[in-house]
Amino acid sequence: MFLRSYKRKKNGKWHQYFSIVENRRCAGGTTVQRTVLYLGEITSSQQDTWCKTLRRYLQGLAKLRKNCRNRDRLMERLGALKQQAGKSARSVYITIPPQGGPVTQENFTYHLNKDAYKKMLLRDGMYLLRTNITETAPEVIWQRYVLLTQVEAAFKSLKSDLAVRPVYHQLEHRVEAHIFVAFLAYCLMVTLRQKLRTCAGGLTAQDVLDKFGAVVMIDVRIPTTDGRILEMRRYSQPELEHRMILDKLKMDLPKQPPPKVYRHQVHD
Repeated sequence: MFLRSYKRKKNGKWHQYFSIVENRRCAGGTTVQRTVLYLGEITSSQQDTWCKTLRRYLQGLAKLRKNCRNRDRLMERLGALKQQAGKSARSVYITIPPQGGPVTQENFTYHLNKDAYKKMLLRDGMYLLRTNITETAPEVIWQRYVLLTQVEAAFKSLKSDLAVRPVYHQLEHRVEAHIFVAFLAYCLMVTLRQKLRTCAGGLTAQDVLDKFGAVVMIDVRIPTTDGRILEMRRYSQPELEHRMILDKLKMDLPKQPPPKVYRHQVHD
């Protein structure tokens, strides 16, 4: 097996995609390549962030090597630099001066391991699944693994977005009704997610719900001269971003309901 990468320009930035490929020998003696697993991507902005972090780390080491002569203070500042550098610190090898001795430029040295730095860039944001299932295609195994994240997202939506908990009801039938309504809301959210996947891939279901939260329903009640009440239930007009989302989903808002006239005054 080996790691294959290829670059593609998208939205003005270079994206680098990775996949794991294996060589297989056929019966005729020929060798074919088969993609085992598709990995993530690294954009140019991510690589720039790694380079800036590593540059700051090397500049901090240079200042310590030039100015710091106390070993205890050196170890303290070195720990702070490593914490700021994160994973970039693993690609720099440092020689620490012996305890109890002075700190000089000869016993405190560092150098950049370019091979370790390149491997760090290649493996950024990636992980490999290892399994003993050999009869199933790798794509199917990956899809089954992704189902775990979808199940976790479902429980998260039920507990946070749909507010299935806490349950303030005490009667059993009301608790069941509360859970049933939350389940129906989750079904609607999944349906919306599927429609967005085919029509507007850049949006999530929660983003759409947050945007349409600005569309509110109001009741307008106007008293007439003869003592009756004219009631009109109206929703606020959607903004431009709302209309764009509706066009992508190929949906229309329902018509405004007709006004109602009450003979007596309506109390809240």
